[in-house]
This record gives sequence, C-alpha cells and structure tokens, in this order.
Amino acid sequence: MKITCWSDSEVALCWIRGIDKEWKHFVQNRVKEIRSLIPVESWRYCSTDDNPADVPSRGMNSSQLVENTLWMMGPVWLSQRKEELKSIVITEHLPEECLTEMTAKN
Repeated sequence: MKITCWSDSEVALCWIRGIDKEWKHFVQNRVKEIRSLIPVESWRYCSTDDNPADVPSRGMNSSQLVENTLWMMGPVWLSQRKEELKSIVITEHLPEECLTEMTAKN
C-alpha cells in the first residue's frame, strides 16, 4: 500500500525533500527520522486554506465544524486522480527559512 503524507509547510517539505542538502543538527535529526519512516516521494503539499487540520483553529464551535465540508470531507481536490493532486516541487529556489536552517555554522 502506498502512503501519501500532506503538509501545509513548504519549509518542512523543503527540508524533507531536499535530500542533497544538509541542515542544522536539530532539523537534520528530525528529517532523518521522517525519511526513515516515510519515503521522500510520499510527501505532498496542501495549502493552508485547504488543510482540514487548520479548520478548528479558525474559531469554529462544534456545530459549525459538523457543517464544515472541508473539515468533514477534506479538500475537494483530494478525491481527484493521483496524477492531478497538488505536489510541491523542490527547485533551486529555496524558501528563505530553509536557507537560514542550512548548515553553515553548527
């Protein structure tokens, strides 16, 4: 069975998928553990607006949550075919937060 993991953090995905990069010790240790559990290619990007895990933190009460489609069903695009699903592509351009975490001086 193939596993797909989702994150709304481009920085975290940059760390996880940036295989040829070396991060500061704390980040590197976490990334190493994540990579030992889940293949790098299994990680995908989900925008914050499409992240059902963020819905409760937007000030909704329980009756509003029950009626919230994103919370109950997930993002609409999640039910699309695999080829159409959003994924983040790591390019030569790294988010600024990634650059500051790269090992320069540990």
